[in-house]
Amino acid sequence: MDIFENFDTISYDFYMSTDQERRNEIDEALRQSATDVGNLGSLHQILVGSTSIYSLMLSLTLLKEMLTNHWESLTKKGQDEFYDFLLDYIVKNGQKLPKTVLKECFSIYSRILKMSWFNNQKTNENLLNEFKPLFFLPLSNGKSVSEMNQEELAQLTVGLQLLIGLSEEFNYIIKEREVLLKHRKIVTSFRDHALLSFMYFVLKLLEFFLPSTTTTTTITTNSNTDNKIRLDNELLSKNFTTTPIELPKEEASLELLFETCLRLFYAILSFDFSGFGRVNVIGGTDTSRLSFSTTWRKRIKIHDILNLTFSLFFGCSTCEERVIARLEVLMKCLELLSSIRGVTYENEEDKISFLGNVLYGASIIAENNLHLLSENVLHEYCRLSYKVIVNHRFQTLISTTYLDRWITSIHQLSITCLENITNLHSNYYLLGIWVRIVQEIGPSKLHPINQDQNNNNNNNDLNNSYKKITEMIGDIVQDFIFQKLSYWGNIGNEIDFQQIYDLESEFMLEINNFKVLGRIDYQKTFLQLIEFFEKVSKDIQENGLKENYFLQLCVLIVFSGSLISQTITKPMQFSLHSLSRGAIYLNFTESQSYFNFFLPKTHQLYNNNNLLISGINNDNDDDNNNNNNITNDNDKNDNNNDDDDNQKNYYFDAELTLRIIRLIQWLENLENKFDLNSSLKFLELSFIYFFEQFNLIYVSEQSEKILAFFNNFPEIVPNVESKYEQMILFIYLKIKNNLKKYYSDEHIITRTLQLFDKFVDQYKAGQTLINFEEIDQLLKNHNTENFQFLEIFLSRSRIRVMYYKTIGKLLFLENKEMPFIRKFNNFINIFDDSFSQLNQYFDNLKQQWQNGQYDLDESMCITALSLLKDLRGTIIKCNHDWKFVVFFDWFYPSKIETLNNFFKFFKKIPKISNNLLKFWNEFASLTITKDSNRQNSSKKSSFFHSSSPDGIIIFKLICNAIQIFAQEFSNDFNDLPDEYSTKFKSLSICQSTISNLVQNSFVDLGVFEAFNDDCLQKTVHLIFELSESVDLQYIPINPKFNYSYYRLLETFSREYLEVIINRPEEKFYYLINIIINGLLLEKRKITEKCCVFVESLLSFYYSYYQNELLRNLKKKKLAQILHVRLQQNDQNLMKIIKIFINSLIYQPNMNVWGISKPLLPLILIYTDIFHQIKENIISSLEENKQKIILKLFDSIFIDIKDNLEPENYSTFGQNLNRFRYKMRDNGYLF
Repeated sequence: MDIFENFDTISYDFYMSTDQERRNEIDEALRQSATDVGNLGSLHQILVGSTSIYSLMLSLTLLKEMLTNHWESLTKKGQDEFYDFLLDYIVKNGQKLPKTVLKECFSIYSRILKMSWFNNQKTNENLLNEFKPLFFLPLSNGKSVSEMNQEELAQLTVGLQLLIGLSEEFNYIIKEREVLLKHRKIVTSFRDHALLSFMYFVLKLLEFFLPSTTTTTTITTNSNTDNKIRLDNELLSKNFTTTPIELPKEEASLELLFETCLRLFYAILSFDFSGFGRVNVIGGTDTSRLSFSTTWRKRIKIHDILNLTFSLFFGCSTCEERVIARLEVLMKCLELLSSIRGVTYENEEDKISFLGNVLYGASIIAENNLHLLSENVLHEYCRLSYKVIVNHRFQTLISTTYLDRWITSIHQLSITCLENITNLHSNYYLLGIWVRIVQEIGPSKLHPINQDQNNNNNNNDLNNSYKKITEMIGDIVQDFIFQKLSYWGNIGNEIDFQQIYDLESEFMLEINNFKVLGRIDYQKTFLQLIEFFEKVSKDIQENGLKENYFLQLCVLIVFSGSLISQTITKPMQFSLHSLSRGAIYLNFTESQSYFNFFLPKTHQLYNNNNLLISGINNDNDDDNNNNNNITNDNDKNDNNNDDDDNQKNYYFDAELTLRIIRLIQWLENLENKFDLNSSLKFLELSFIYFFEQFNLIYVSEQSEKILAFFNNFPEIVPNVESKYEQMILFIYLKIKNNLKKYYSDEHIITRTLQLFDKFVDQYKAGQTLINFEEIDQLLKNHNTENFQFLEIFLSRSRIRVMYYKTIGKLLFLENKEMPFIRKFNNFINIFDDSFSQLNQYFDNLKQQWQNGQYDLDESMCITALSLLKDLRGTIIKCNHDWKFVVFFDWFYPSKIETLNNFFKFFKKIPKISNNLLKFWNEFASLTITKDSNRQNSSKKSSFFHSSSPDGIIIFKLICNAIQIFAQEFSNDFNDLPDEYSTKFKSLSICQSTISNLVQNSFVDLGVFEAFNDDCLQKTVHLIFELSESVDLQYIPINPKFNYSYYRLLETFSREYLEVIINRPEEKFYYLINIIINGLLLEKRKITEKCCVFVESLLSFYYSYYQNELLRNLKKKKLAQILHVRLQQNDQNLMKIIKIFINSLIYQPNMNVWGISKPLLPLILIYTDIFHQIKENIISSLEENKQKIILKLFDSIFIDIKDNLEPENYSTFGQNLNRFRYKMRDNGYLF
């Protein structure tokens, strides 16, 4: 199919045809055409001759793909000709081309300019001068913007749009075609030359639009003596102006020019100055900052730029839709300017002055609500304010004169924004501002009681400021609670569970900030929550069960959970006590009722339907009188000996906890009264969240102070003496109820299992649980028959494994031998039944196999898959020696043949084979420590006695399993599609398993060689053969696979280096290329593993080939083999050295110490190669910089000796660090 014969028709069909086959046919033909550079001439003709927008877009798309992939295949002349053609095409047709077509032209031009940047660097660095006669000629000739005609303004706008395209394209990394280090080199060159000239140009243009600006705006070289870019408007050097910008309504070209200038200004400020990309997040700490390079710091005047931006913002006085778009861009620019790093300022006074202007301008915007009615502008303003408080020290902001005014304006804005509950992200940032203020000042200084105690101190002004902030936070918390409850109360009855779950996820973003603010004046927050608890209970009593009441309870439960999760440091003393002027009385004894939510069946409140405002039982007047007497006695002592605030917090936490417990009990009695609707499911998620937070403080803490919290509880669960044990059992019963009741709901099951796992992880809670009969019943009856979710979510390995990991923890927590064996036998009986069924099934299959028939039973496949997941989850926490021996005695040898049959009969079912491999991987993982460094090898645990053969048995079992799988898998490996799930996943698991085995603690690898056992060699050979058959191009695009592969190489380079060296020559070179590709990925974990590989290889070579004194003949022979291979592979070694040096110079957050380990032996062995690379780098620099950089390179070798002793490594690492920092100071790093 020749697509160029009737290109207009083909283009139309490709974009507009409804015939999918026709579109697929065209798409295939286009892909083939894009691979042939010879089609470049045909695409030229289409661009010049066609008027169809479809033809133009399709031809440009083909051009972009073709040039991106095959630019280097063009000759230098061909590249220059196409470059000139495209630029000429933009100049001549830019005004009349559709926006989408013109934007694609800019993208292609920018890309080819970037790909050939260093071919003509001197010209590229003066791009603006190249564009002057093409787009900016009137300005160059001294003509002002106001004097230009429509055509000149349009051409000027096209030129600015081209600059925007350049600024954006140079941020983009062509992932498959461009090395990240090369990208950074190009970015830094473009940034410090072309982009800097763009900034000066656009500032001069924007200055024109200010009313007080002179009428002359020209492109000239800055002649200031301090070489700073300054603006002509004198007002801007002092402050910003609020004069409105008035553009003639009939001048559409002038409006478009103004908007294009703003877009270019933002594109420059948002440029990736470091070469790593900007990151903006919601739900985390948004601390992305603007980092100017050294060259920019010497040229720009940030005060003028800030004042210009504020003046332009205030000048946009109308609220038209077009103006709102301009305001959003300007607010983004202000946000970036407010995040400038501290090194940009001349000194501390300069920084204080700049931040003062930021706060002053931000205060004016918030006070007058300027343009904040637009949701987008409001969102950007909140980001601006958040970044100010997060990115700058509070002490610095205090030094400005506008902090109080700004905080007051933020308080007003917070109250206003909270009324619009849908402004989720804006509210998140506003609450984050107050959290940051609390963190900077300190919560204790903001607490009302501490402020009262400090009234007599000399620093009354500061204390008054703290009081004011406390009052503001109190207002915000009160308003936040009210607005959230009102919103959820009015959300309606039609909302489904997924919508509620999404809203809950968004709500949790704000809760993380609320929990800090709510504890500042906890008493005030607590009273408001109690008031709403009682209001909801009264509404339910009067109006019956409704969806919106459930939702309000959800919000109250989440609020309560977030508040009790804060750290508590003081003990709890339970007695009847006056809480803050007698507002609420609490007493937790059996004789008094405390917020009993509803009586079962009657739906009536306690005390004859009288609402319980506090924890006092109103039935007994004598009790009330006694309570009042005690209260009065306590009130007399309030002034002399007031309880500690943290002690009061225990009361508040206890009251909230007990209310929620009673609510759960009431709901469980009503479970048959209504369906499991969306709101009730959300209520369960809220309960789970509450207990997750409760677990952080009152379950995890081991001290008697916390235990006192439980001892004064009323009875929660009958027939259990300890109140702490009652609470632990209550939480477990709630978890068990959720797993049975909501067996089909994945959200609730997953969250419940996560709570169960965290709950059992607490040592005291786990030790308490194992003594209950309920846990014995769980260990006996843990299968699908008792928990239906195990069957429903069989395909969700994570759910099933998490469940068995948790009950496995409970099983292995038992420390007494006889009770453990009894529980273990009860627990394992279910697995024995599964093994018996599978053994019988395999016997039948073997008979069919002999007869040539082979049919799988689906039920047996499910049984096998379930068994593997259950066993894998169970042994994850089997980390006690004698308990593991009990498990191993049950497992070996009776279960081995069954598991090996899995590979034979289920080999075509990846889920089963992969889960069996994961099971063996868990077995191998149990024998290694988390830290695999050699220095810590003595800390590895051992499950077996030194004379026990069990360790070797396990090793051989796992090797045998891997061999069986690998032999079956290798037959079909090359025919499988190159996908992770079908091809690479199984191999990745095998790689992880063999890595764990080689690092284990109780098998000396020399044992196999001593007894001529080739078990290990066969296994390693099979895994390496399969791994080395993977095409290099697929490794970077499979993150899970490449991690396990590089870990395998790291492990063998550390523990069993002869395997690497003895690989066949072509395979050895393949592994070196794998390492080079890993270093180019620039992923920290992968880079560290590659560094270990290179260090191990070269350290061995240096020690056993270079050192003639060592007489180990075996290692000497290996070193000779390595010597020959390294000599034949010196080009790859040069690549590795280049990558390390480029990483040091251009890569931020580099682990310098990690690089120093392999780089030292590299330099000591291949000094000539290093000096050659150094000379190439220095010769590419300007002459005035060459001597400086040469001295920096020479400083690397100060005090370095010709050995690999630890002291030498340490000195070398310190020298590299100094080298890197000095490169940074000279502007070559960022």
